[in-house]
Amino acid sequence: MPFYDNYFSSERSRSTSLGRWLVRYRNNWFIDRIQTIAKKKTISILELGPGKGEFADLCLQRNWDYLGVEGNKPMFDSLIERNIKVMNKFVPPIGIDRSFDVVFLNQVFEHMDSRRQAVQLIQEIYNILNDRGIVVISSPEVIFWGRNFFAGDYSHNNPTSFYSMQQILFDNNFEIKNVTFYTLVFEGYLIAKLLAYFYNFLFSVFAFDLLFGREKGYKIMTALLPSVVLIGQKRESG
Repeated sequence: MPFYDNYFSSERSRSTSLGRWLVRYRNNWFIDRIQTIAKKKTISILELGPGKGEFADLCLQRNWDYLGVEGNKPMFDSLIERNIKVMNKFVPPIGIDRSFDVVFLNQVFEHMDSRRQAVQLIQEIYNILNDRGIVVISSPEVIFWGRNFFAGDYSHNNPTSFYSMQQILFDNNFEIKNVTFYTLVFEGYLIAKLLAYFYNFLFSVFAFDLLFGREKGYKIMTALLPSVVLIGQKRESG
């Protein structure tokens, strides 16, 4: 996707020290949840859409058996240069002939082209997970994003919400182990909903435009809108 090639290599891709801290904070949160549910110290993990590799770095620091699948070629090349084990392809199909304890998707599931493709991906994830393996999905909560879900990113095709993601996991033989709504360091449905209203109010009175400019202000506002995390565990066969 040319847009994402440009996003990776241009000024748009640069993050602040606060932004990098927040990414690390949330990734450590994911790591803690994974360890708690997987109940293993050393974990085999497949990340779909590792991007710049921040989550991969934390996995490798823990000596986890890590593999990434990244569709964006510049991002893939950057990960290879850093000796991160990664494949260059879009999913589905996953097409990997091995199994994992965990499959991790952070801001990826909403990019599936259709409901059919989203279901296919979940079914393939189920098939490559070990017994009692887990899938972790973090995506924008469309109820809080509203029209910004589509307006803010043209590649958002699969409206992700707690309700729809819970249903798709349940229908494909996963048990829901954890649900969390978050924005920045705040967690919980009520605070996420209140902050979503607050961010949209600030945007409606041009606060973001005045502080950061129109394009950057909109980017920051959408980055603040809440996401939902669902962790599903593969049900025991039989």
